[in-house]
Amino acid sequence: MSGREAKGREGAMKVLLRIYRHEHGRKVLEREEKLNTFVHNFGKLLEGILRRAATQSETHTVDLITTGGETKTVVVKSPNGTDLFTYTSGMYSRTYIHLGRSSQTPTRDDTTCIDPYARIDGDTLYADGAVKISGSHTPSEDVVIREVCLEKEFYVSADAINHIFCLLRAVISDFTMYANTTYTVEITISLS
Repeated sequence: MSGREAKGREGAMKVLLRIYRHEHGRKVLEREEKLNTFVHNFGKLLEGILRRAATQSETHTVDLITTGGETKTVVVKSPNGTDLFTYTSGMYSRTYIHLGRSSQTPTRDDTTCIDPYARIDGDTLYADGAVKISGSHTPSEDVVIREVCLEKEFYVSADAINHIFCLLRAVISDFTMYANTTYTVEITISLS
């Protein structure tokens, strides 16, 4: 195997969506699809986290676009300890899986679901080289899901509140969620 072939197989980030239906006390896998469209917010955030500080007193910021379309400056790290995960007044940095109904082709410029349906509070777990975000939802009526977003809430010090930012948006093949049925939606980001 050439070095080029080996490089293509190692260290690639993979993102999988799994949707489980709850049935008689167990989860039944209904759908598994690869997701592939991290948006600009994700790249900017990663750059801000990885950027080397020139001095100990330097503040790292990134400009991200909220799900409402506003550009907000997020402090990644500052000398006084205020950063994007700052806990204030009972608010904390939540992670969401946002489901939508649009089949519009995703782009790196997307900032939210095009046709939003439900924002699910996600639990995050790291194990075995993968980050898993999952949450459950029970629709009150049948709905066809076509898009999935991974969103994160960050503290914006200029506003003294948290805002929600989209990190990934993908279009999936039609998936019908049936009324009064509980589903667990799971996004797994792993290094292969």
